[in-house]
Amino acid sequence: MRLGDGRIDLRIGLDDPADTGMLMAVAMPAVAVLGAGDRLRASIEPDFEGPRLEGYAHITARIMPAALLGPAARLAWDLRGSASRNRPQ
Repeated sequence: MRLGDGRIDLRIGLDDPADTGMLMAVAMPAVAVLGAGDRLRASIEPDFEGPRLEGYAHITARIMPAALLGPAARLAWDLRGSASRNRPQ
């Protein structure tokens, strides 16, 4: 799977404005890293008025089915083996 272009905009607020500030202190470095590239833009806006979670996200992804065949076959094989080991005798 390959991620294409995208945009994430969030507006977040918690009950306590201090908690909102601490959340922003943790989230903003991640947003800076995500937004540093030219393909994905991200922004978070704090809301100190009260609890709120609003946002918009749009991300394009490209999935290549042929690339999933190997992992899907291994998963099916593992599930088959675990089902036979868990069968009551």
